[in-house]
Formats: sequence, structure tokens, C-alpha cells
Amino acid sequence: MSYQYRAGPDLIEQVLRELKDHCYVPEDAAFVHGTLDSPNRAIYYNDYSFLDALGYYQSENILNDAVAMLKKEGMIKGDYEAPHHMFDMYAYIVKNSFVVPWKSFTPTMERLVYAVSLYKKPRRILSVGVNCGYTQAWIMGHLWKSEQDDGNVYYALEKNPSLLHIAKKNLDGLRLPCASHYIKGDASEVLDTLTETDFDMIFLDTRRDIGILHKLYGKLAKGGWLLMHNASDPHFTVEMKPYLDFVRDLSHFEASMLFAVDAKGLELSIK
Repeated sequence: MSYQYRAGPDLIEQVLRELKDHCYVPEDAAFVHGTLDSPNRAIYYNDYSFLDALGYYQSENILNDAVAMLKKEGMIKGDYEAPHHMFDMYAYIVKNSFVVPWKSFTPTMERLVYAVSLYKKPRRILSVGVNCGYTQAWIMGHLWKSEQDDGNVYYALEKNPSLLHIAKKNLDGLRLPCASHYIKGDASEVLDTLTETDFDMIFLDTRRDIGILHKLYGKLAKGGWLLMHNASDPHFTVEMKPYLDFVRDLSHFEASMLFAVDAKGLELSIK
């Protein structure tokens, strides 16, 4: 099954109130609920500027809401709650130690990725498009304060050698109990030679070659989670369509959810 998370009306109105308080929108601006977008210039959910703002306001409440939907649809089980306090402590370390030339992760997306990783607790992680390692910090956050490595292993693929060097320095500085491997090269070629399989979490941040997704699918363990960034970015609608069609096919994944929590979005798919 495929699902989509959108912030509810109450959260939207709270975000809109904060935008007005900061003079980012006119005081008489009104949000049109029940409609994604329109040629009119009222505020709609798919307005890029609104989605961008959504990534910076009401992050904790939006995460609570998203976790509730994951539990409702059976993608998260038990009494798991959003880990705000743990996130805040870990985020302080990451944001005060990392060198980040550029990032597209919003505060809301940081909390979301950290929360799903903390629930899943993946031991075998593969990231394609590691950039400076900032995204991976949230994926690997569940390892923070863990005293045993338990066979934890992490593979980072990045074709830009300068970014890969920064990523290694950033992530190694966290001293997480994990055997990390940093591989420079084009993912479409590296994946052909990477013999490791049965990853229980894979992060994908590229839209250049659908063949990369097909190769990753074969390396994802049954029950493994695939995270794809930029899943709802309107600038990448054409590029993302074959990726989303693949992960939302029930013959490939048992469930997939799009989180439209900011202008980029995230797709979480369970094999």
C-alpha cells in the first residue's frame, strides 16, 4: 500500500500564524484547506514557499503527527513515541561539530529521519549520495550512546572526493560504534562490485539513473527500509516518477509512505 502524510489543518494554521508573526506572509493571508494547489495566489499546500516554511516550523508537532500515521498504517508497531529529547541532545553535537558546506535537510526532516532510524535500529546501512555526511548523521543517530557495535556496518558512496573526505571526517568524529566504509565512485559502477547485501536500511539521494534503484533493491534485506529524499520536490517531478512507481508497486514493496513535510519530501518504503 502507498500512503501520503500531510500536516493536518490545526498544524497548518499554527505554522501560518508563525509566518504572520514573523511577517513572512500578510496578516490577511488565508490557507485553502482541502486543495493541494491552484493558480490563485492564496496559500495552498503545494506552494513551494509554504512547504519550505513547513520544514522549519512546528517540527516537533509535525513529527508526532507523522509517527501517529505510521502507527495507524502498521508501518511502526507498539508504543513508540517521537524521541524529541534524545534528538535535541544528539543534534547539539552534530550541529556543533560538523563541517557542512551545503545542506537541504530542514529541521523537520532531520527529526523525521532520526525518528524512523531510532525505531528501525538498522545494523547494516548503505547511503548513496552521501555528500558531506550531514544526512547520514540522522540515519546513524540510533548508534549514539550505544556501547556495543553488534556488527554495525555502514557504507557511504559518493563520487565527489572532496565531499567524501568531509563526510568521513564528520561522521568519524561522532565515534559511533560502527565499521564505516567510504567509497569514491559512481554508484552505478560501484554497486556492481559491492558484494555486501542484506542491508536493513538504504538511503538514496540521486535521480540520475533508475538502474541504481534496481541494483539497490537487490541489496535490501526482506523487511528492510528504503529512504528516498526529494520525493516530492516539484523541480524533480519527471525524474522521480519512475522511482516512485517502482517503490509503490506492491510486487516490490509491501508499503510506502510519502512525507510531504517540507519542499523536498521523503519516501519511506518497506520491502
